[in-house]
Amino acid sequence: MTLDEGKSRVLKLLETLHQEPLSLKRGGSLKVTFRASVVQYPQHGEGLQKLYQAAKALLSKATKSDRIVLATD
Repeated sequence: MTLDEGKSRVLKLLETLHQEPLSLKRGGSLKVTFRASVVQYPQHGEGLQKLYQAAKALLSKATKSDRIVLATD
């Protein structure tokens, strides 16, 4: 999978979850949110630790926002 394909898949999932609240059995609904970052070897790091650090740094950008953000660069 390419980086662009990964970004596209995550963004589609984010948008779907943002638009479709989950119905609760006892009534009402629950809005699901999540934050994600997409990194790729070797562009963002050449080992698991480096990739993890890159993903964590990118994720902090998304965490600071209240809207859909796909941090990849």
